[in-house]
Amino acid sequence: WMIYFNEVPTKDLWVLHTCDNPPCVRPDHLWLGTSSDNSQDREDKGRGNRTYNHVMGELNWNAKLTSEQVLEIRESYKSRIMTMKMLAEKFNVYQGTICCIISRKSWKHL
Repeated sequence: WMIYFNEVPTKDLWVLHTCDNPPCVRPDHLWLGTSSDNSQDREDKGRGNRTYNHVMGELNWNAKLTSEQVLEIRESYKSRIMTMKMLAEKFNVYQGTICCIISRKSWKHL
């Protein structure tokens, strides 16, 4: 940018890519924008964080459990059949994961 266009006019502006190829330095692929412009461009192109894009439940790329298992966890804990530790061991997840499921900090849609 600086070789072709000189300095960036203000500290609030970033040099952004239309092609999203970081090594690219073609002047016609570069543009100036704010941090907000950069974030919006990322979202418009579908490159945002998948969980931020509200992919819930088993469809979330990071899901370790199924909806059926989450409901079983809640019912087993509610019925006092199993402790959080026992549930974590049974489903091979962290106890904190079980706590978040039971308190509905995760899997809120169920």
